[in-house]
Amino acid sequence: MVSKAMEPTASMLMYAPEGLKLQFSLVFAYNLPYGRRRCQRLPPKVMEADAVFRARTVITAPGGPTAEFLAARDGRLVAVGSAAEAEAFTRAGIPLVDFGPATVLPGFWDSHVHMLSTGRSLRETDLGAARTLAEVFDLVREAAARGYDLALCTRLDESRLAERRLPTGAELEEAAPRVPVAAVRVDCHSLVLNPAAWRYLGVEASWPGVDREASGKPTGLLRGRANELARTRIHERLPAATKRRAFEEAAAHAASRGVVALAALEGGQLFGADYLRLLLDCRETLPVDVFVYPQLASVAEVRALGLPRLGGCLLVDGSLGSQTAALSEPYADAPTGRGELYFADDDLAALVLTAHAAGLQIALHAIGDRAVGQVLDAYGLAQAEHPRADCRHRLEHAELVADCDFARAAELGVVFSMQPAFEWFWGGEGRMYASRLGARRRLTNRLRTPLRHGLTLAGGSDSPITPLDPRLGIAAALNHPTAAERLSFPEALAMFTTGAATAVFAEEDYGTLAPGKWASFTVLASDPREQTAEELASAEVVATVRRGEITYKGEKASE
Repeated sequence: MVSKAMEPTASMLMYAPEGLKLQFSLVFAYNLPYGRRRCQRLPPKVMEADAVFRARTVITAPGGPTAEFLAARDGRLVAVGSAAEAEAFTRAGIPLVDFGPATVLPGFWDSHVHMLSTGRSLRETDLGAARTLAEVFDLVREAAARGYDLALCTRLDESRLAERRLPTGAELEEAAPRVPVAAVRVDCHSLVLNPAAWRYLGVEASWPGVDREASGKPTGLLRGRANELARTRIHERLPAATKRRAFEEAAAHAASRGVVALAALEGGQLFGADYLRLLLDCRETLPVDVFVYPQLASVAEVRALGLPRLGGCLLVDGSLGSQTAALSEPYADAPTGRGELYFADDDLAALVLTAHAAGLQIALHAIGDRAVGQVLDAYGLAQAEHPRADCRHRLEHAELVADCDFARAAELGVVFSMQPAFEWFWGGEGRMYASRLGARRRLTNRLRTPLRHGLTLAGGSDSPITPLDPRLGIAAALNHPTAAERLSFPEALAMFTTGAATAVFAEEDYGTLAPGKWASFTVLASDPREQTAEELASAEVVATVRRGEITYKGEKASE
């Protein structure tokens, strides 16, 4: 028999911020005599577990019951229950991670991320904080002074500048006369180049989408096809090591925001298939689970990659900010413009039918109501010609949808992959949507309306367009500028958990915390059900756990 004096214990106390006691402890059942320990009969679930996690509150599902502990084996949950039920596991010597008064939620997802662009944006010059053109030019000068071949600046948003306009290429030349400068608009659907960048990228004045002065001279602004061609040439100059580092940094950043899984919309004409293979090769080493959407218009290429889905930001139209989203009525601030469709009806229908008949899930970028209608037409024709059950074809963005198209989308089983944070930045009176659409701005990014029609909503950020941060997305859904479109907390949480998992056919493994599912969850310092939208947007992420492994710990918790 082992005496009490010889009973060993081990514990590790980690300091957490704001008085939060985040305690990681290994608990051993040495209080039992050796002979009794050897022959003690343990409940089957206790014998199965290899890790136990405990917190004051465990929200097991959007609107679902709460618990106080989770037990896992090999990354999957084997038990969920009360603190009292957890005692059997700790007595059996199962390693315990105690998050104290924190709140555990089903692991956050982001349903719409551009990983390469996100990773690069963490290192590029961010113009998003500029409020005047003078501040833009100061940041451009700083970028030019770093000595890169091309000074790439992102998140340029004229709707947040005092002058309410984009800089011209000539103005960028004044700020950086000898260094090529590319200032990419926040939606990535247009960019401004100085003359040095025109020469560096080999831009041709004949490209469609080159903006011109009344005299016919290019202004430096590229939209539509010209924007795509220029950005393709920018990305072609990136070495493979830079791309891989961008994937790694984007994934680490996502984990720091509580994300356990994401849909990566990558490749296509803008970036090429080579870096899609690079992402597929490295995704198993990343701290988040990555579901790749290849932005390719070729079923054969998608099949060669071994993927069950096609599309992502496969563009059917442009964006509202760049006035290229396809609308049924003219823009309020450009009465002669209705944007443009990037596919002829027959071409889009043929692409969709080919992918649909091949059994692929399809995801298409459609922002304006005219583009949404065109996509639904194509989905409907494909389903009529080649019926399939549970296709879950996706609409990416669906920012402006005609009333009649919600019911049509529901009938086709279409998933709406949406970004509530668009309203956080551009919704409401006096902001970008109001400038572009006038009174129609009340119809943008409707959330409750599609839910009322029975549609699945998958929440995302479109990072780097808006921050890769589900806390912000959930807060934005709670605080939609149009009160009738606001969601409750369970509904908003579902967008970034169950809805997102359903959108990639992964609901059996993710979205809720239940036995059999991955032990993938987000730990917040506070209970989001008791916070305002503004408080939730900046709620502290204490830890992120993916498949039973801690992939992120807050700075103070790591001390």
